[in-house]
Formats: sequence, structure tokens, C-alpha cells
Amino acid sequence: MGYLSRGDIGEWQPNGAMKVIDRQKNIFKLSQGEYVAVESIESKYLQCPLITSIWVYGNTFESFLVAVVIPDRKALED
Repeated sequence: MGYLSRGDIGEWQPNGAMKVIDRQKNIFKLSQGEYVAVESIESKYLQCPLITSIWVYGNTFESFLVAVVIPDRKALED
């Protein structure tokens, strides 16, 4: 298990890939002073049947969040 500088806690897989298993800090303060609880945002988006996985990133030097979304391929094809 290891810690990445962006705040994620990861685990090296046997194939050499890094699997993110947790986040060290679940609340971000954006540049305009707004606090954002990313777990809440992620859980809302995961309620959508078209989304398999989501990861939200925030930076205190920016006024916005960025998300990486993995769609459910089968649901999109149906």
C-alpha cells in the first residue's frame, strides 16, 4: 500500500498497476474559499446507471473540480 502526492491511497497490483483504494482527504477547499465534500458528489453520480466509476479531484489553487468518469459500456449500448 502507498500514498500518492495528490492525496490518494493506492495499492500496487501484481501486474504492476496502481489501484486507488481510498482518499486521504475527502474535503477540498477551492480557490474562492468554498469547501466541497467530494464523496458526496461521487455518490450522487454513482446513482446514475450509466456510470460505473467516478473520481473527483479538487485543487486549492483552482475554482473548479475535475472528474474522471467511467461509463457502463453495456448500459450505453442498450
